[in-house]
Amino acid sequence: MGSWLNIGQMLELALPYFDYVSPMVYPSHYPATWNGFVNPAEHPYEVVKLALSRGMEREELLNILNGLATSTPSKLRPWLQDFNLGATYGSDKVRAQIQATYDVGLTSWMLWNAGNKYTESALLPE
Repeated sequence: MGSWLNIGQMLELALPYFDYVSPMVYPSHYPATWNGFVNPAEHPYEVVKLALSRGMEREELLNILNGLATSTPSKLRPWLQDFNLGATYGSDKVRAQIQATYDVGLTSWMLWNAGNKYTESALLPE
């Protein structure tokens, strides 16, 4: 079992030991032409949805192999991109990633910006 994209994030080794695993699914970190996207950073919804869907498939297979119910809640809580790299990230691109997370059935996520400057307009009021 090799690491996906050779970045050392091997879900199958981490999932059994942690309450949550937080993959960095930043669209800017995928190589050009990944899944046909010339610049994955320009397609935040599609990239995050596809990456998380694949991660959840791997998680479900691991649950089956370990004899766990396939209805076990997901342990994935992704890091999402809130910084400019590969594309300008405003509220539309940040919100697209959040929506992709919800659309695959996950209910939590975290944003990352190294300067701690987050796009407040991408967040819904409480």
